[in-house]
Amino acid sequence: MVLIMSKYDDNSTVYVTQWLLHWKVPFERIDLEEKYLVEIIYENNDGFDFSICNDQKRIKMSEVKAVWYRRGDLNLKMPNLHFISNENLLQEVKEHLLAEKAVLEHFFYYLMKEKPHIGTFHERAVNKLRVLHEASKLGIEIPETLVATDRQTVLSYTSSDLISKSIYEGLKVDYGTGKYTLYTEKINKNTLPETFFLSLFQTVIDKEADIRSFYLDGKFYSMAIRSQSREQTTTNFRKYLKGVGNRSFPFQLPKTLEEKLHNLMVKIGLNTGSLDIILTKEGRFVFLEVNPVGQFGMTSIPCNYFLEKNIANKLREPLCT
Repeated sequence: MVLIMSKYDDNSTVYVTQWLLHWKVPFERIDLEEKYLVEIIYENNDGFDFSICNDQKRIKMSEVKAVWYRRGDLNLKMPNLHFISNENLLQEVKEHLLAEKAVLEHFFYYLMKEKPHIGTFHERAVNKLRVLHEASKLGIEIPETLVATDRQTVLSYTSSDLISKSIYEGLKVDYGTGKYTLYTEKINKNTLPETFFLSLFQTVIDKEADIRSFYLDGKFYSMAIRSQSREQTTTNFRKYLKGVGNRSFPFQLPKTLEEKLHNLMVKIGLNTGSLDIILTKEGRFVFLEVNPVGQFGMTSIPCNYFLEKNIANKLREPLCT
């Protein structure tokens, strides 16, 4: 059996499961918004077995042959503590139970990682600064980068134009009737306040195109995006108007760069992820970041890569041996 961990609104998961259904590969999908209970049994000779269950299903890890961690968190049920009236005691009990829950969750993810797998919970988010550091050590070009908390440091760092981006992951907020997202944006250094919270800045690079490359188990599937054809997407190709995207087409990265990027993925412990790269007007390739759980449909469909089929095929391989 294949185990898939995802979220209910992830279309890419649906397309992968359609291939598994076509090939009659047994699988269970856990949508991580649902509530689950767990059971752990230790057999003297066979070690631990871990079961996860709700009202509809029971999944035993001993029956799982391959795992795809797509995204989300295991959502274990917590007891109702309404009978505890003392607020201080209630808080202490909650903290203790959350710690117990974390141990169970991490053991579950540890057992998943022992199986043939694509993606893992523990590597679902990477430290952007560490990734840039490791990339630079491997000879991969990265943008000039600064983390600062005051305007004077920024002004004295460079005379070049700068963009600002999240150090962690992008923030998406539903507020009132609108949805708000933090984008990578070009900034005016002179209008920065005197001091501000820790912020990541990088020099603006004159682009020929953006490259989005999906990595799966040693192979790259790359796409060029003509982001410079519209003013709105020159800084961030994701800021396109709905239904009015930029031209995208298959692209082959230089083999020497693919080798370095493969070594980077191995170094940071990823066997899948979506990489963002800039192709400069001078023909250089500048690495920006990698998202371990990034969307790959945007690369698969325009380029006819059939990544969903490739992922499903990787998942069924352990069941065929």
